Amino acid sequence: MNKRMSDSISKVSWLIEPGLSDNNLSIFAYKIEWLDGDITYEYKSLVLGREGYVELTIMLYGDGNESEEFFDYYSDIIKGIASTVKFDEGFTYSDFQKDDYVSSQTLTNLIDKSYGMGIATDPTNHVAYCLISTSDLKISKITEADFPRFAGKVINFYVSDVKEEIADISEEDEVNVLSGMYGPGDKQTFKKTEVYTNAYSVAYTNIIELKGDKEGDKVKYEYKNKLQFENGKPVRLFAYIDQTGFSISKWTLKLNCRDYDYTTEEKLEAKKFIPNSNSLKRTTTGTPPPYFFELVEKMKELESRGTVGTTEKNKNNKWGSKYSLFIEEDFDTVLIFESPLMKGNKSVRIISYGGYKFFNGVYSRNDSSAETFVQPASFKKSGDMESYMKEGFKIKDFKWKFSLRDGDEIMESNNVNYTNNIEAYIASNTSFTVSTKNDGWWYAGTFKLVNDIEDFHEIYKKNKSTYCSILKEDLVKKSKNQNIQYDYSDFIDFNKRNNINC
Repeated sequence: MNKRMSDSISKVSWLIEPGLSDNNLSIFAYKIEWLDGDITYEYKSLVLGREGYVELTIMLYGDGNESEEFFDYYSDIIKGIASTVKFDEGFTYSDFQKDDYVSSQTLTNLIDKSYGMGIATDPTNHVAYCLISTSDLKISKITEADFPRFAGKVINFYVSDVKEEIADISEEDEVNVLSGMYGPGDKQTFKKTEVYTNAYSVAYTNIIELKGDKEGDKVKYEYKNKLQFENGKPVRLFAYIDQTGFSISKWTLKLNCRDYDYTTEEKLEAKKFIPNSNSLKRTTTGTPPPYFFELVEKMKELESRGTVGTTEKNKNNKWGSKYSLFIEEDFDTVLIFESPLMKGNKSVRIISYGGYKFFNGVYSRNDSSAETFVQPASFKKSGDMESYMKEGFKIKDFKWKFSLRDGDEIMESNNVNYTNNIEAYIASNTSFTVSTKNDGWWYAGTFKLVNDIEDFHEIYKKNKSTYCSILKEDLVKKSKNQNIQYDYSDFIDFNKRNNINC
């Protein structure tokens, strides 16, 4: 956890080390020391069930001088609350049956918040990026006519050690032809082969059978591929493609791979190729027939585009960020949580479309000593200011920027305590309120996470103007929603399928 911590954290240390009780409770707690001098404590419990788990969290602010009684008190509270969680009959951890869904993460992955990726105590999930170069295609004897289809593109794999599954989650659909898998829905089981002290291969097979243009024409493509790992990281892909039927061809493709995406410059370099006397001849026997590549489009139509798995398909997006979207209960205001893909500060912007008197009255006064609170929505009582402003949920040293944009009003902040609090609500998918009082004015908004495409569609049903305004946001156009797993083109496709016009 210390190795993966953000730039704004100095140190993480245990208060209660993790364990697992006989009744499938994992209780632990840790202290976070922030670079700005703040100290927070998190007490957590994971209650395991047959179809998932319940996560309980107590977040506290401190100054580092807390007594043993303080820690004992909250230790007893988290243990006491956790012990009251009961699952319905048939849904406890011990009710697991052979064909039930198995998580791709271990309990350790959930505790250390790595989800098995990157720097993890227990690395169980891997992402591989394999760049296709023109020289790779030439060596593999794929015809030169098909170089533009593949050169400079990246095959993106997601590998789950726990489930022993591998999936192609590539952004470019045409590369599925080389991986032999057509999106997450066509994931394959694998076996670990060539296992050495610090290396192994993930080997999988698949068969695709197609009908030709003429009656009786059939072609079969058999894949025997392996993704090689060294020191826990993907290094190369071997793709063995065997075509049989009315013609016979074989291709052996070797690609370099790594665990992070390639830059635009690297992709452009991979495309370069100067024909010479040794160039491949354009033949009809060394390349799949045209309808083979059309299969990609057919598969794309069948694949549910909203289910891309648990990893990011588009790490190298134009904006350099991913985002989560919250809708205010009146459906005229949104909260957008932006998280950089690489280093950088997380930020939150609240946008009141068309403006709102009390929003303007509070946040247009940047130089005032306002008090801001972020707390669970369950505490609020409509019209009762104090119910939105519990002292234990006040954000320390809250500062913001206010701006106007064609009648819209925007409040933006990257205060660490503020963004950390909201990120916790994203993780738990819990509604919350943001409230501020300032020079006799006060504002409170209740926000709900837009967690799936149905939540997004609900916004359209409630307020078409807000729906269309969201799709005009630059961040939405150039980045990817980390909850719905849609980028801008996916939202546009959704609109077309549902006859939505903005």
